Amino acid sequence: MNAGSTLTEKYRLMFHSILAPLSMVIIIVAGLVIVPVGTEPILLAILAGIIFFWILKRKNKGVFPVEVGSFYFCVVFIYCTMPFIAYAINGYEYHMLSDSRLYHGSPPSEEVRGVGTFFILYLSIFSASYLTFRKPVTGYLVSTTLRPSTSIIVVLIGIYLLLEFSILYLKYAATGSVVSEGYRQQYLWANEYPLVVRQIINHMQGIVLAVQIFIVTYLFLGYKKFRFLIAAFLLLKTVALIFSLGARTELTMLLVVSSICYYNYVKAFSLWKVIFVTTVLVVGFLLLGWVRDLQAVSLGSYGIIVPSTEFEALFGNAYDIWSRNLVGGIGAPKFYPFEGIINLIPQQLLPIEKPNLAKWYADTYYPAFSTAGGGLAFGVITESLLSDSPWIAVIWRATFHGFLLAWVYNMFHRAAHGRIQTAIYIWITVLSYQLFRDTTFSLLPKLVFDLLPVVLIVYGIPLLARYSKPVARR
Repeated sequence: MNAGSTLTEKYRLMFHSILAPLSMVIIIVAGLVIVPVGTEPILLAILAGIIFFWILKRKNKGVFPVEVGSFYFCVVFIYCTMPFIAYAINGYEYHMLSDSRLYHGSPPSEEVRGVGTFFILYLSIFSASYLTFRKPVTGYLVSTTLRPSTSIIVVLIGIYLLLEFSILYLKYAATGSVVSEGYRQQYLWANEYPLVVRQIINHMQGIVLAVQIFIVTYLFLGYKKFRFLIAAFLLLKTVALIFSLGARTELTMLLVVSSICYYNYVKAFSLWKVIFVTTVLVVGFLLLGWVRDLQAVSLGSYGIIVPSTEFEALFGNAYDIWSRNLVGGIGAPKFYPFEGIINLIPQQLLPIEKPNLAKWYADTYYPAFSTAGGGLAFGVITESLLSDSPWIAVIWRATFHGFLLAWVYNMFHRAAHGRIQTAIYIWITVLSYQLFRDTTFSLLPKLVFDLLPVVLIVYGIPLLARYSKPVARR
């Protein structure tokens, strides 16, 4: 390669890594002033998506990227647009089936726009940060010559069944039944146990999800051999959820894992198919939620808040905190910016009560809802609005999340990795949504308490098998 082409490549990388993300931020911020009130969050999010994926595809040598950053962008994009799509369809007003905080608050378009600005700002700053710190693709995540060991898959399935039956036994011991009467009862039954048992149950549920992600990832790495097993497993999980109308998270995560693994390790498909699959997942997610909420209303289990969708509920959190801040200060829990870090330490070892913004919010402003077992995801935008400088809070959180996920991508794509590293990367990818849905550092305790035990088990299985072999006698 001559000096001229090297210099051209250098300037091209500089444009993609610095100038293009910076221009995107300028366009988005300018658009907040130019575009008509009520429509700008949707239009600006679409504009950000076009710029983001155009730059990312060029950095990915023309291949449409399905990776940790693009997945997280799609998650934030959906959370940024769905509340405003519903708002626009309803004639720029909220009705009785909307989130009740928005319905009773009846915010004018200017206030909806004001809160929506924080969402769009986060989306644009995250995009710029990720594109700046993400390096051009230099390697592949997994070697196509590696095939998963059937014995490891069998052991993982055995661990999954053991954990599931253990949770069901604890549930039966607490309630006398393994079937919950309603959605909330799926979470309330653990309150019958002391704190240490509740902590164990909580981490067991996180480990169950991690084990399932490892199982599905390993099965897809041997797709030709295990494709019928994959279909049977996902079908079983889907049927179980439809009949129970329980939490949608587990099935949604497994379907997302399946889509990512199929695209990356079996057969890549076009952009329009990616959009179609994403739309089907979102619509299915919403339909299950609506059916579940209608059942809850018919049973009389909802009293104060009936969020119309997951996305509108998160926007409702942000609007509620923002409007309360306008009339007076909010006494947020101490050390709340470090909630995820503090959660690494068991409550029994702390002299203070660990901050839990979601619980604090429900207990403080909707005590009847909280007492009845209700709970809400909090959201990183809502967390930022607790700050005295919300604009700065949104900017540094978006910048940090962009850097963090770019670092994850760079670390796992430096060279070809094995099966375990691939499963770890997939877990981080699909659980990254918690960075936006929950709080800034919420992924850290999940990584330590949910993912790490599974990684140690998977690493330990070959070692155990190696040292358990009988030594041949001479």
